Formats: sequence, structure tokens, C-alpha cells
Amino acid sequence: MVSSTSSKNAEIISYVVVIVIIGVIFAAIFYVYKAQQLTMPPPEESQVQVNEVPGTPAKTQPTPTPTPTKLFHGKDTYNISGGAPDDPHFPQVTIDPLDPNVGDTQAFTVDINSKYPVTKAYLSIRTDTKTTQVPLTLASGDTTKGVWQATWTVPESFMYNYLITPTAQTAYTQGSATITIRKRP
Repeated sequence: MVSSTSSKNAEIISYVVVIVIIGVIFAAIFYVYKAQQLTMPPPEESQVQVNEVPGTPAKTQPTPTPTPTKLFHGKDTYNISGGAPDDPHFPQVTIDPLDPNVGDTQAFTVDINSKYPVTKAYLSIRTDTKTTQVPLTLASGDTTKGVWQATWTVPESFMYNYLITPTAQTAYTQGSATITIRKRP
């Protein structure tokens, strides 16, 4: 009789193990399915009609998906650390204003420190559809430790992409650092 009971217990344990294995397999399938849903690209962008000037035909502009976060209004300063010791580096970059409108003037102040004299300095500014190179000019200090400035007129929107990369070159090295304000996922 003891062997019959232990045989039934072994059979019950076998069924429980099989059910647990099936449950784990279904949980893994569900997890993979949900993970794929989260990494799928967003649906097609919707279009909105915008009239820039009353009485003119509407222009179609994409609606950002997801909606970008609102940018800080006014002047903003970024502190940057790191970089190779011999390369030019940018301890501080100030952007004024951070959130200009298309057609507005935007000013940049960039501190550049370098072991060797800087021979060329510029900003690469990535907006929605293009990258523009804006030259920096020495405003104070010298070419090894100075404050450089630039202004530009914002040519297009930056609802999706807005990256600012100061770059400085010397006779021997080059350094750059990218400030990511917005980047399309």
C-alpha cells in the first residue's frame, strides 16, 4: 500500500512540475510580446494644418510623437567635464535663449581651455533636418584659455533634433563635446 501512495504522490508531483513548466513558458512568451510592443516604432506622425499668416494657405507640419518636453525659457548654461588632457575642452557653454523661435537670433558663449593654442573653433548645430556649422570668435582671454562667442539666426525648427557640438582645433589635436537638448529616439 505504501508503494501505491508514493506512486500517486510521484504522479501528482510530475503533473505539478509539468503545469509549472507550462506556466513559465507562457509567462516568457507574454514577457517577450510586451517587450516587443514597447520597442516598436511609434505610429505614423499625424499632420496638423498651420496658418502662419492669416489669409494664406495652410502648411502641413508634422505633430511630434511623442510630444517633446517644453524647453527652459531664456539663458541656460551647461558645465562639461572630461576629455583628453591635451585636447581642447569646454568647461562651460551658455546658450541664450535656449528656446528661440525660427528666425530669432541665438547667442552662444563657450569657454575653451587647451594645452595648445586653438586655431579654429566652431559649433555644429543639429536641428530637425540639417546641421549648420557656426564659427566661434575669441571674445576674451587667449587661445589657450579663452571665452569664445557666436550668434546665428535659427533657420528651422528643433522639435525633433536639437544638438549643439562645440569643436576646437589646434595644430596637434581636436576636441569636441555634444550637448543633447533633444534627440529623436
